Amino acid sequence: METRPEPKSDTAGTRDTKETRCDTRLDIEDCDKIADRFKIESLPTVVFLRGGIDREHECAPRVETGGAQFGAIFAYSLKQACNEAELETIRLFGEDEEKTADSEELHTAAAKMRTSSEELRRLALSPMESLDRFVQRQTREERGLPQIDGELPFDVSNHEAAHTAVAMSMLRRMRDAIGAFASSANGEFAPRIASLLDSDIRHFFAGDGDSEGLVTSTLGQLAELQGILLKLQQEDARVVQDSTPLIEHAANIVDLDGEEDPNIRREKLKFLLKRYAGQTVRAWVDYLFGVLLSTEGHAELTKINPYMAEETCDESMALVTNAMLRANRMGHTNRCIGACIQMEKLLKSMQKMTTQARLDSLSSLTPKLTQTSQDLAKLLTCGRHYVDEAEGEMFYNPRFMVFEFVWNILLRKKQVQIVMNLRESVKHGRSKVKQMINGSNAYELNVFDVGLSPYVLRNVRGLKRW
Repeated sequence: METRPEPKSDTAGTRDTKETRCDTRLDIEDCDKIADRFKIESLPTVVFLRGGIDREHECAPRVETGGAQFGAIFAYSLKQACNEAELETIRLFGEDEEKTADSEELHTAAAKMRTSSEELRRLALSPMESLDRFVQRQTREERGLPQIDGELPFDVSNHEAAHTAVAMSMLRRMRDAIGAFASSANGEFAPRIASLLDSDIRHFFAGDGDSEGLVTSTLGQLAELQGILLKLQQEDARVVQDSTPLIEHAANIVDLDGEEDPNIRREKLKFLLKRYAGQTVRAWVDYLFGVLLSTEGHAELTKINPYMAEETCDESMALVTNAMLRANRMGHTNRCIGACIQMEKLLKSMQKMTTQARLDSLSSLTPKLTQTSQDLAKLLTCGRHYVDEAEGEMFYNPRFMVFEFVWNILLRKKQVQIVMNLRESVKHGRSKVKQMINGSNAYELNVFDVGLSPYVLRNVRGLKRW
């Protein structure tokens, strides 16, 4: 006779604060009196007892069969033996028959959560692209600004100190830098809120035209924009909330009903019982998000669930990617709403000012309002700079995506370029030093840079890792 009051093997039991559960395995050759008392007539036989160790304490139908039907009969009897609290525990652990969906049901549920190709493209490349009608891009000339001269505003080349190698290199770098800046700035199409362009702001402070109507119209546009942003945020929150339990369940699913091989079915049932007894772990959401960082995603998942099909793995990663992109957009939507509120407050305060007060505040409020309009427009036109599109497919490095998700940011183009430049230098064995001024997340980004390495891995529908 072997008794285990605590989980030690696949026949293990569990403890709680109210009563002790233990599983006892008996060899009837050694325990003939007990076998006679319980009238054991066939092997294997499983007896469920509660509250004592006599026949009157049997609390569920016996299991008196082996073979392919053993698992189903055992599960039925186990449920009959359980009280409501214990059944709830089984349900929470995903072993309840109603909770253990098969692979086909999982794919059907995943299909309902799947993002359209158009929306996936928008999420991956430009999360706020659907709000582009609120933004207008203008050249320097359209903004009433002169072209920037690409030449240095001074010439010190004839100075005696300008002939050293260091001095000439510095001057050359300065000429190249100002030339590159001028070329970029002169050709830039700067985003502005369509209802409040730089020229509109100048007319407002000058009192030209219907300045009051301009402010009223802009406030109406901001109210409409905030309403759309809130709806977008609610939709993203719904998808993330609905997909999170589905992702976790997909990673832990073990299909018993569809398994015809009795030996494999027995091994699956043994695995589920070990999991229920706490001897093996269930895949958790944080782990699944982290799997995106691995070059062996399916292998990492099968360490937790060896019976996870590759198709199910792809579905899970599709849901993870979708949830991560949408969660990131929720954070960006918050920033857009905050910029809307800030601009709205500024316009309302200016609306209360007299014409003379506006003129007196022209030098301070004009750049402030222009900057506010520019900040909101830039947020609405932010894009992802590590996703490449080619031949109808999009390629990305998931480490950038995970980094954005963890820190709730969208990486700037320059940040991505520096990381890629560092990676290429490491790849070819070259030294590289970069000065990075990234505000509060400078240290974290540098740590991230060092850990980035190139790899190729097939990813989920529509997006591929590079």
